Amino acid sequence: MAVQATVFTPDRQRMIWEVRNRNLTDWPGAITVAGGAVKPEETADLQHTMAEKLRDKYGVKELQDDQVKPSGIVFETVNGILCVTYSVVLNQNQYTVERAKYDLARSSGNARKLALIDTKPESIEEMMSNKRTMNMWDPSGFYNVHYALAAEGLRTPEQIEALLASEKALLHEKSLKGEIQYTYPMERYLKFAKTPN
Repeated sequence: MAVQATVFTPDRQRMIWEVRNRNLTDWPGAITVAGGAVKPEETADLQHTMAEKLRDKYGVKELQDDQVKPSGIVFETVNGILCVTYSVVLNQNQYTVERAKYDLARSSGNARKLALIDTKPESIEEMMSNKRTMNMWDPSGFYNVHYALAAEGLRTPEQIEALLASEKALLHEKSLKGEIQYTYPMERYLKFAKTPN
């Protein structure tokens, strides 16, 4: 089980995406959003668990649990992961503090790979159908972004449905052309694991 959140700027005009580390065995180098695996002892209150991950793992120390709003559930069939998704809107102070910390970390080369993405339809829809197509994403993060756009009132359910239909058609077209290949984590591990002497 996992939790993930799409994080928005205070005006909801931008959202934060992340690029997964290329050394990970699970979706290396894929686009995603904030989140992580849930331990058994963290399952009692998933909203709190998501808030804790944002506070501890991502450093948003002043985040309140009630800023974390449920947006959907994803079952990622490749790895068998159930992911509860959320949307989070930072307040102005949180955004200012986190932006300053990120800029400092980036200047020293220690920052996560993050991107601020415009939430306007011409930006997201254009990006999802051209530069950042479904096959470039961690699947849970991909659906999380769509659910969060709807949860924050930035898209209607019908708009999300149409967007997903066009993205799935594009994915199908790419697969027919042989442009998509997924390496399972175990396969990657076996390929790169060192054999004992």
